Amino acid sequence: MLLLGAGAGLIMKLVNASIPVAVFLVLLTSSPIVGRFAMAARQGDLSAGFMSEALSKGETLGFVGRHAVLVLIWATPLAILGGWLMRRMAAGVVDSAVSSGTIGIALLVAGVVRQSVSPLVATKADSVREALSIDMYGWVWARRQDWAPFLASLIGGAALFTALVWPLFGLLSLLLVKMSPAAGVFLSARA
Repeated sequence: MLLLGAGAGLIMKLVNASIPVAVFLVLLTSSPIVGRFAMAARQGDLSAGFMSEALSKGETLGFVGRHAVLVLIWATPLAILGGWLMRRMAAGVVDSAVSSGTIGIALLVAGVVRQSVSPLVATKADSVREALSIDMYGWVWARRQDWAPFLASLIGGAALFTALVWPLFGLLSLLLVKMSPAAGVFLSARA
């Protein structure tokens, strides 16, 4: 996953991509990994590894396609709204830091919720049409009692991952700065 994220960062740097494009690339590069585990779990294989042979290639590719469509649908309006807000703040039109902070937090929460729903819907659905149906979101709403533990484990897992990876990136950055200052600064800026 780290290699895929680093690959997305390299592509982003090479094509001089904007932040919304970068977010989409990171989400898309992690999608095949999430899809391998999610689709195996959907079939009942909860202990499947990454190299599980229980899945056909089409199942993971289907997940990636559904997830990409869902991410584009929710991320595009958030990116446009976030970009608009950042331009208005830079122009000094938004006077209150509290109001812009509140809007920023609301966008962040909306992004976390939507990114949490997207893999669930992409796993449950068999097609893009089904993933976009009202019935699918009725199913998500009916399972709302499971959201608190799901989001708690998601946020806790992300915090634990960050706590474990940042020191490693810091050490690697220090080593790279000794060998190549440009490479060290590049990695430090990404960590």
